[in-house]
Amino acid sequence: MDRRPAGHNSPMISCRATILCVLALACVSTPADAQTARALELSAAYVYVRDPTVDISFPAGWSAGIAAAVRTWLSVVGECDDSRKTVSTAAGNLGFGVRTVMAGGRVSGKLGPVTEFGDVLVGAVRASGIAFGVSESSTHISAQAGAGIDIPVTRKLAIRGELDYRFFLSGRGVDLGRQFRALTGVVFTVR
Repeated sequence: MDRRPAGHNSPMISCRATILCVLALACVSTPADAQTARALELSAAYVYVRDPTVDISFPAGWSAGIAAAVRTWLSVVGECDDSRKTVSTAAGNLGFGVRTVMAGGRVSGKLGPVTEFGDVLVGAVRASGIAFGVSESSTHISAQAGAGIDIPVTRKLAIRGELDYRFFLSGRGVDLGRQFRALTGVVFTVR
């Protein structure tokens, strides 16, 4: 004779119901869960660079980049950017420029529709200047760390905002130069 109260299910039925519920919930995907790694992304942006080492700002600049996904949260990144400034004087124009070529890694994660990321890149910075018909340039080893966000516009297009800190050895080989970079642009995802 069974002494369980009426309406009490057997442990086997309860266990099956629990497993079915867990499987059903696991199969239901949310938009964030359904996201896959960006196979390849191309970016183009406006760049503003501030160099407090020599007290100069470069208000006119551009950046182009490429990133290839290694994991859903990790990408290999390559970037090239160029910033220029011209200063008018009574004796003529002075021209200054900073060009970088860098590569490294980027980690990213989603918070709702927005993707946050942080990256660390290493490469070369080429500083140049021209005054009174004489030009000079020098190349330095550099490292850059930064963080930013991508805000989606469509499935394949996003707006990017990023802030970076760059440091490098100065021309004397012992001083540490530094630059701050602000970037705003677009990212196109290729699947």
